[in-house]
Amino acid sequence: MQGFAKVLLYLALFFGIFGMLGMLFLVVSKTNTRVVRPDRQLDELIENMAIPGRLSVMVARNKFVIYDKHRPLEENSDTASYPLGSLGELFIAHAVQHLIDTEQLDPDAPLDTYLPDIDPSLHQLTAAHLLTHTSGLSPDANLEQPGAPEPGLRSEWAEINYRLLDRLVRMVADRSPYRIIEDNQVPALASATRKSPDLPLEITGLQFTEDPDGIGLWRASARDLNRWELAMNTGILAKLKTHLRATRPAELADGKRGRFGFGWELSEYSGLRLEEFYARENHLGAGIFRFAEKTFAVVILTDQGPDQLDIRDLGRKIADIYLGREYRSATAGKSESE
Repeated sequence: MQGFAKVLLYLALFFGIFGMLGMLFLVVSKTNTRVVRPDRQLDELIENMAIPGRLSVMVARNKFVIYDKHRPLEENSDTASYPLGSLGELFIAHAVQHLIDTEQLDPDAPLDTYLPDIDPSLHQLTAAHLLTHTSGLSPDANLEQPGAPEPGLRSEWAEINYRLLDRLVRMVADRSPYRIIEDNQVPALASATRKSPDLPLEITGLQFTEDPDGIGLWRASARDLNRWELAMNTGILAKLKTHLRATRPAELADGKRGRFGFGWELSEYSGLRLEEFYARENHLGAGIFRFAEKTFAVVILTDQGPDQLDIRDLGRKIADIYLGREYRSATAGKSESE
């Protein structure tokens, strides 16, 4: 009799478990009839955009590359080099950060402390004003006719800010920003890679040339930009104090926050903090889009201008694909804290 009871018990357990699995299958099949992996969603998105030129997209999360595609297929290499345009200001900013960390430069000292021969109207500016685009210099200002800026009143990107920083670095360090990167950050990243081969950070394809007008032209691959972004959060590229200041909005004279940290444009997207650094030229596209709270970053490089491909929009769409389910929790958490 006891043996018969055990058989009945085992049968009941078997059919109970089987029934529960069947019900779970029905629920899932009704509520989610088509589960598409994020990488396949991104493949479809890019395919539907029918981009005519070159495109490299890399997505990283938690120190790992989770998407790495390059078009056209015959150029399927993460080391393909692209011109960066004003995204190259990222490296100028890091050259300045190196001078700050090594106490060669005070970011809050007047510019004439280091550049006594510059236009008198610029003496009141500081490196911090230039880094955060709070100098008051207009986007169409130039070094010959800078105007009469009033620093700290507004936050507006202007190329002249980083032209002045380039000059400042050369005066203080007697080297170009590129040479500071090559002599200091690149070896540090190579050393970090040797110590932790599972987390490669070595930069191999960063290039810099200078045209007859003295304007620096930076080039890099998606892989190098991805590694640089990752290294920013490892303490290798800058001291923590400097890094935190670089990724926080500058405060304006009226107490409001500006739009920029040290070159990074800062905003909020779907309840998450967004940090972006991108080229502003009309003939190319290059950008890094970071959601530091989620250790998530997107690198986009293309030979298409904004009229053909809005990389800022694409960066946000990529975030939607990978982080969409987390937006709601981020927004809810913010509402509760408020």
